[in-house]
Amino acid sequence: MGFKILNMIREGLGLPEGYFDKVSQEQYMAIHLYPQCPDPSLAMGHADPNIITFLQQDQYGLQIQKDGKWMGVDPIPNAFVVNLGYTLEIISNEKLKSVEHRVVTNSSAARTSIATFFSPSPTLPVENEVPVIIQPAKEVVTWSNPPVFTSFQYKDFVARYLAFMCKPRPHVGIPLDPYRL
Repeated sequence: MGFKILNMIREGLGLPEGYFDKVSQEQYMAIHLYPQCPDPSLAMGHADPNIITFLQQDQYGLQIQKDGKWMGVDPIPNAFVVNLGYTLEIISNEKLKSVEHRVVTNSSAARTSIATFFSPSPTLPVENEVPVIIQPAKEVVTWSNPPVFTSFQYKDFVARYLAFMCKPRPHVGIPLDPYRL
């Protein structure tokens, strides 16, 4: 399913067949159990560094930020929430935007979610371990839509992202700021 949706995104952006083959080499799954929390307001928001995330949730708790306000995402049985990550925002040159989200736990019930992440691998699977370079796709960059981001190695971006996320809150800026032109 993930590769089918990535293929539809590829087509919508006008990217060549197989574009995401090199930058969606790794897939991770995480099962999160959020226990009851007496103070749900402690939840912190973030956007994912990867390409795309599929989330299945069993009850309310996911919120997204829109226009500076947090909005709840009601769970729909047998459905997935699709979050676009920073990597797709960069590749699309901001035609597609990553979404800041958080989980507000329930003070009376635990919550379980299952997430599947599609990410670039740090290096291409070739003999010389060529680093994966992330940059706006040439097909979305024009004279009237110049690149918004510089190119960089994905492994360096993930290291910087993790360091950024470990800083005490509140954060100033977002992890993409150092890569903006």
